[in-house]
Amino acid sequence: MNVLVIGYGLAGAWLVRSLQEAGAVVTAVDAADASSASRVAAGIINPLTGKRLKPTWEGELLWHDAVREYRRLEQDFGIDVFRPLRLRRVFRDQESLMWFGKRRDDPERAWMTLEAMEAGVHDGIRYPFGGYEQHEAAAVDIPALLDAGRKRLIDTEAYIQAMVSPEEVVEHGDTVVWNGRSFDTVIWCEGHSMLRHPLWSWLPLEPVKGEILDVEIPGFDVPYIVSSGIWCVPDRNGAYRYRIGSTYDWDHLDVDATDAARRALLDDARDLFGRDIVVHDQRAGIRPAAKSKRPFLGRHPERPCHAIMNGLGTKGSLLAPYFARQLARHLVLGEALHPETTVLRWWNHDVR
Repeated sequence: MNVLVIGYGLAGAWLVRSLQEAGAVVTAVDAADASSASRVAAGIINPLTGKRLKPTWEGELLWHDAVREYRRLEQDFGIDVFRPLRLRRVFRDQESLMWFGKRRDDPERAWMTLEAMEAGVHDGIRYPFGGYEQHEAAAVDIPALLDAGRKRLIDTEAYIQAMVSPEEVVEHGDTVVWNGRSFDTVIWCEGHSMLRHPLWSWLPLEPVKGEILDVEIPGFDVPYIVSSGIWCVPDRNGAYRYRIGSTYDWDHLDVDATDAARRALLDDARDLFGRDIVVHDQRAGIRPAAKSKRPFLGRHPERPCHAIMNGLGTKGSLLAPYFARQLARHLVLGEALHPETTVLRWWNHDVR
């Protein structure tokens, strides 16, 4: 099978790798946008969700798969992009503490290790209502992963830097043609741009803008992720350097950094750490979040030469390895998709 993958962010990179391992010949096309969600994201992997501390959907399966696949990718590319990091959650109110107590013996969380932390100050961080330390967490250097994958594709003449509009991809019998080349399948991995695609705009995507800060906190040095409404991830490139995020803005879907987001993040961080913070950079991206909190996978119901992988949202670093492999094996080998991810569940007469 000869496949064209349009979009080389996190979803596209894992999909290209999985398609090749399934036996497909792949060409990737990408605009190489520095403000893409994948290049702005902190790459946090956390299989717990929200104030109520519910395990992420399929969290145990996805966590173990992600650890294995990122390690395998590192060995294959000779790079270091996956950092297992403990995560410390700071409870900001009594309700968070209550939910921790309620869910402490939740059988769905039995595979995880969460150690309670008393109220007080730990490593210079204020814990007004206590918190916990979680063992199962990590951070992925997504830009380094994308750069390594792109280099290999360039070396094998399988990567093209270009903007592709939907009308440029023309169906010809059972194939599609783009740039004078014929492919059995084209897979669209374009993030929030999906909403402007005439074949895919019916899928319930809910894009959300997020902004992050790259900062220095003099004298503050911790080797773990801190989560307390905002999150703070240690930067591997220097002492006292961190990435802080993130904001959520559903109304302004642009990639412009704003003073309002900067102030909000700094106010929360200063309240949490009680220290001066020096901002070195600020960036914004648009997360391709699905309203259903499930990725969109599969072929178009009426135009089967076209397929999609999208909707990974804030859990992209956790979801991408497993579901890219599942989609690749579905397309190449005919294996089934998870019923909650197939695009067919959203297809009805109203969108035709």
